[in-house]
Amino acid sequence: MGRPVSDPPAHPLIPRREVDPRQELPPLELEVLARWHERDVFAESLRLREEAEQWVFYEGPPTANGPPGIHHVLSRVFKDIYPRFQTMRGYRVERKGGWDCHGLPVEIAVEQKLGISSKAEIEEKIGIEAFNAACRESVFAYVEDWNRLTERIGFWLDLEHAYRTLDETYIESVWWALAQIAEHDLLYEGHKVVPYCPRCETTLSSHEVALGYEDVVDPSLYLKLPVSAGEDRLLVWTTTPWTLPGNVAVAVSPTASYARARAGDEIFVVAEDRVAPVLGEQADILERFSGSELVERYGSYRGPIFAAEDREAGELPILADTFVTTEDGTGIVHLAPAFGEDDYRVAAAAPNVPFDPRNAGTLYNPVRADGTYDARTRSREGRSYEGRFVKDPVLTEELIADLRERQLLLKVEEYEHSYPHCWRCGTPLLYYAKPSWYIATSRLREQLLAANETVSWYPPHVKHGRFGDWLKNNVDWALSRERYWGTPLPVWRCKRGHVHVIGSFQELTERSGETLEDHHRPYVDDLTFPCPHTDADGAECGARAQRVPEVIDVWFDSGAMPFAQHHFPFEHRETFEERYPADFICEAQDQTRGWFYSLLAIATLMSWPAPYRNVVCLGLILDEEGQKMSKSRGNAVEPWPVLESYGADALRWYFFTSKQPWDGYRFSAEAIGEGVRLFLKQLWSTYYFYVLYAKASERELQEAQGNASPASELPDLDRWALSRTAATAELVAERLDAYDAT
Repeated sequence: MGRPVSDPPAHPLIPRREVDPRQELPPLELEVLARWHERDVFAESLRLREEAEQWVFYEGPPTANGPPGIHHVLSRVFKDIYPRFQTMRGYRVERKGGWDCHGLPVEIAVEQKLGISSKAEIEEKIGIEAFNAACRESVFAYVEDWNRLTERIGFWLDLEHAYRTLDETYIESVWWALAQIAEHDLLYEGHKVVPYCPRCETTLSSHEVALGYEDVVDPSLYLKLPVSAGEDRLLVWTTTPWTLPGNVAVAVSPTASYARARAGDEIFVVAEDRVAPVLGEQADILERFSGSELVERYGSYRGPIFAAEDREAGELPILADTFVTTEDGTGIVHLAPAFGEDDYRVAAAAPNVPFDPRNAGTLYNPVRADGTYDARTRSREGRSYEGRFVKDPVLTEELIADLRERQLLLKVEEYEHSYPHCWRCGTPLLYYAKPSWYIATSRLREQLLAANETVSWYPPHVKHGRFGDWLKNNVDWALSRERYWGTPLPVWRCKRGHVHVIGSFQELTERSGETLEDHHRPYVDDLTFPCPHTDADGAECGARAQRVPEVIDVWFDSGAMPFAQHHFPFEHRETFEERYPADFICEAQDQTRGWFYSLLAIATLMSWPAPYRNVVCLGLILDEEGQKMSKSRGNAVEPWPVLESYGADALRWYFFTSKQPWDGYRFSAEAIGEGVRLFLKQLWSTYYFYVLYAKASERELQEAQGNASPASELPDLDRWALSRTAATAELVAERLDAYDAT
């Protein structure tokens, strides 16, 4: 850096320092940062605009239980440029930081640290209290790393007053919101087939599922199941062999055309459109009939497919339903109501399936909560599959071998498809019937779509594409999680089944007679109170109400930040109303299934307008080969070496100028270096050139101060320079107003 000039010139256009033409940029940035810190420039920018109109930015809260990566730099520099621009325009732009403190991201990291991997170990070996204490401690393990990176890249953010989703005030506001939702009859408990992580042993929401799809190759099985009367075989297709021990029926399309076809020495029943693709061109079609006629003709098949100690050999029904298609497979599917949403619905409606959805005990489910078979499922030789993980490829091969030995298998093919995995631990998900608590967001589909119409999206196609399609296909929000470290679900239930939703800590204290300093598990689990439910005659129930054990989806936590950060409605009402909605938010495109959605869903549930006006969606950062960055692949880029080599301005310039941010990046350190050479160094050389001649003309500049001529009297070159400067400023403002930083 240059040395201070002993007698600073009075003229503002004469620099106070000498300039080194060979200046390295990273040290220069560090000096600027030190000056910002010394003068508290960010806070001063707010103080100077104390009475100015607000321009509101919401920070999507990261979880600080791991160090930040290069993708966090991407989002932070775009979160900085637009608030900085609006600050320069005179707006007061408060930029409150936030931390997402709950949920599976934290729990799994703590499990790894403690050397455990199951809920049983948490409850029996560690204890909920100790486990949650470890979670609380781990949440802020990397806060200093995040703060240091935030400061180093020049992102102005109020981290001193950051909101935290674990704080008592935040949790109370979330409870209030859930009580409001319950008052409108939008919170309910349902027994459904849900996306379920067997490793974490918890339900996941549809937006969490959307975050974890991976391309996989699974076996595609063509079963040949003998009908009850005669030698014909039903050709049944499945890509989930693990569900076969739960089979209770098969289903066909009632209106599709089916064929009785001979292939070799066997006669098969299969959709007519699938005869040639499955059996080959040489197969002879002997008869044709509709799916409804098929059901009437055959009625049942011999089952169960896998032996079970509590299931005798006998007849299982053939059902008809419109969800079955003939586009692929065989046009006949197996039904395991414990593992499929359509399977559950069809079996529940069938009088010849022994399953009553009002009695969960009638549902045949041979898979335990940890994703392993129970003792009932057995092989051909009578060997139990107990304790085997259902998605284990070795077990899958054993199941296939068992089917082949019993001559129930026509063929096996490879089936490449996209399959959901847990967004936090990477375990393949199961679709699994169980009770969960839901928010009836599907009842607000039209309101969600209307709210989306008020939002400007960048890029624009997200509005009616990725996000709009998501809203159109909205399903009820699976809210509850069978876990430990999270906002407790504020639902108390008595033994008679009456449900009461608590909306404030004061209400809980008044009902239970006890006051808590920490409303997390396990402390809140111990509070009970007399059930306040009254019957038609006004008689109060009075049975003890106990809190249900679940915590809530962490995405509800983050989606509540517009009001929960202010402890609304218990205090700061005016502050919340002044800062709602946000003028601008910015995150990666996958947040259309995450934070962008949860913000809009909660606001709509509260009957508020959309919580944001402008949304910038960022693309992924890929490596130079176009592969997604991940630590497991060894291609993740740490930000600090890049910052130390090139500086934050170089990295910011790369992200702002290399392409539109929503198109994604193939990260290249060489391209960053090229930006330094072709722009930043040239800019610095231009500045050096100016300083050199400004000092040489110091006397003329000082004499001219205060005696500036009107623009019309200036030389043509000066007027051109002023015009070009004004045009550039106008263009930049126009582009940034349109959220275009390129």
